Amino acid sequence: LEAQNVNLPVDHPVYSFLERMAVQQYIDYHDDVKPISRVDAAKALMSIKGFDNITSIERDEIAWYMRELTAEIENLSGDSSIRRWHLFTYSDSLFTVKLDPILAYSLEDARTRLYKGLRFYGTLGSATGFAFSYFDNVESGKAIDRTREFIPETGTVLFRDRGTSLEYNQITGSVAFDMSWWRFGFGKDFMRWGSGYRSQLILSTKAPPFPFIRLDIYPTSWLRFFYAHAWLQSGVLDSTRNYSTQLVGKPRNIYREKYWASHMLTITPIKGFDISVGESIVYSDGSPNILFLTPILFWRSVDHYLTIKEIGDGNNSQVFLNLRSHLIKNIGLYGTLFIDEIDTDNFFD
Repeated sequence: LEAQNVNLPVDHPVYSFLERMAVQQYIDYHDDVKPISRVDAAKALMSIKGFDNITSIERDEIAWYMRELTAEIENLSGDSSIRRWHLFTYSDSLFTVKLDPILAYSLEDARTRLYKGLRFYGTLGSATGFAFSYFDNVESGKAIDRTREFIPETGTVLFRDRGTSLEYNQITGSVAFDMSWWRFGFGKDFMRWGSGYRSQLILSTKAPPFPFIRLDIYPTSWLRFFYAHAWLQSGVLDSTRNYSTQLVGKPRNIYREKYWASHMLTITPIKGFDISVGESIVYSDGSPNILFLTPILFWRSVDHYLTIKEIGDGNNSQVFLNLRSHLIKNIGLYGTLFIDEIDTDNFFD
């Protein structure tokens, strides 16, 4: 069994380790879009392990990450000597599941955090994978940042504000189907598009996790295509649809619909050099539009069709270019050009 359909969370430290190994030219690693599958991460670790000139610290890191990916390592190599403890594990020829608790406490900058929750992941057959994570978070102290507008940390949807403490929760979950050269998934989770150390211009994890559908197509080793469509929380009340309830002073608030869609084509002309071009759009009002659910259309032109001649009625579209190079050993170069608004008529005025 080699199911490649369980995603590795985007904040897992193995991503930075694989990037370091790619910079040293041990592996040809592509992280155009995260998360990647646990099997892809395991394959990369196994290929690095075969090199004799890696340091003892790097070898220890590999061993630690391979324990995290024990099931995938065993499926790929038949090596059952590596084991990692889980609170609950079940596995047979059709179904696997692993469950763990989440419990953490931290103290930094006059602020304390307490996390508690659980997560599980597993597979059903050879083509279906699933993952789930939920935790409650309590922050307290004098250094609480309620808005998180000017820091890289992920924003939150507050559940309760007690003045000196905040409470919020975070839930992610996804289901994915892997069919060799293409992969389809849906759920509510984080995604990262493009290159970047602390963040990404195209799509980062600054926003809380959102509902989405995702399609990855990789017909050759030098060509990859990615598409995603997401349902966003606009925060804009639709006053024409609000209505009263039996709770006095507690109306039912209805919000305007808002969506995000993006597609990206990545070409690897030579080993160690990736060129990605793509487009994204944020649109609203009404149901998801079939035109933006069609991955191969040019959406900026589609938006012109939808809005006729009134530019004020249009949606917010962007185009982007992402370059990444590992051609020089021990040097990783990347850059992103993200264009939101441009007026070519007055470009040189």
